[in-house]
Amino acid sequence: MIETEIKFKLGAPAKIRGKLKEIGAKRVGKNLEQGIIFDDAKNSLRKKRILLRLRKGKYNLLTLKMPVKNAGRKFKERKEIEVKVSDFSEAKKILEGIGFKVDHAYEKIRESFIFHKTRIELDKLPFLGYYLEIEGTQKGIQDTAKKLGLNLRDGITKNYLQIAREFFAKRKQKYNELLFSSEKR
Repeated sequence: MIETEIKFKLGAPAKIRGKLKEIGAKRVGKNLEQGIIFDDAKNSLRKKRILLRLRKGKYNLLTLKMPVKNAGRKFKERKEIEVKVSDFSEAKKILEGIGFKVDHAYEKIRESFIFHKTRIELDKLPFLGYYLEIEGTQKGIQDTAKKLGLNLRDGITKNYLQIAREFFAKRKQKYNELLFSSEKR
């Protein structure tokens, strides 16, 4: 499946929550998600722009994201293969057992909404604050962004890993985790 999305950096989430309610977006859940990004010792996956992620949240998911040839620049487009796994810890052991290492770990509090067939995710991340992610068809994303008063020119096509690396590089800090417990240190 091809995943198409765009993110927006937010200040406080109250305004966007009000807009979501105003347009009739249906809230479908809120939970803490914990994720681990894997790579090999040579960072081969990152060099190929491939992401291998194990996520614990509403479901445990193993996800592979790969670049799409001729992807547009307005939205982030990636080929995504995803499967539910029954045991997060055992899946982690399998990935480590075949030579992958934890590249970084992260947490986010995610509120999920549906507007027509478009997914809207309001994410709170340690250190980075709030982001809104809109995922669906290009037209669905454009329509939803417009209804929410967001300008696509302000959209971000980087993933949270890239955003975090830039955030910590500006502060000349080493980065390998984005955890709420680390934020309090």
